[in-house]
Amino acid sequence: MKFTSVVLIALFATAFPAQLPAAEETTPTIPAPSDAVPAGWGTDYAKARQTAKEKNLPILIFFTGSDWCPPCKMLDKNVVSKKEFTEYLAKNVIPLYADYPRQREQSDAQKRHNAMLASQFKIEAFPTMVLLNPPNFRPVRLNFNAGNATVKTMIKEIDAKKKTK
Repeated sequence: MKFTSVVLIALFATAFPAQLPAAEETTPTIPAPSDAVPAGWGTDYAKARQTAKEKNLPILIFFTGSDWCPPCKMLDKNVVSKKEFTEYLAKNVIPLYADYPRQREQSDAQKRHNAMLASQFKIEAFPTMVLLNPPNFRPVRLNFNAGNATVKTMIKEIDAKKKTK
């Protein structure tokens, strides 16, 4: 686990040497999501935050390495891509997808945006899910084991964390 954290920190440090601003300080323009982003998930934190304020819903951020992280792939296959989970998300949260691919192309703007989010929310490992409850949007990490996660257990965890404001 520590080795993974060190590798991720080194990766971010070499890819993004400048100091990263807090997510609220900047609202970079992010290109429309590519086909690598699951249906129903957004990729722009500023838009997600605005929508969350308007609808009074929490934001669920999924930090993933979609094309290289085995636990991320497992979570995507068993939970994130399932219709029941997608339908739940559409009614209960504003889903935000922060991907850190190694093999798939990603725009520089999206890379900077995702690195900013990883820095702000102190992400050290993948997969990680963070819930931001309105009105203050204080981050609460979801507790799950990607290998054992099911749609039912993830919905139960999200519902429990939605009550943590």
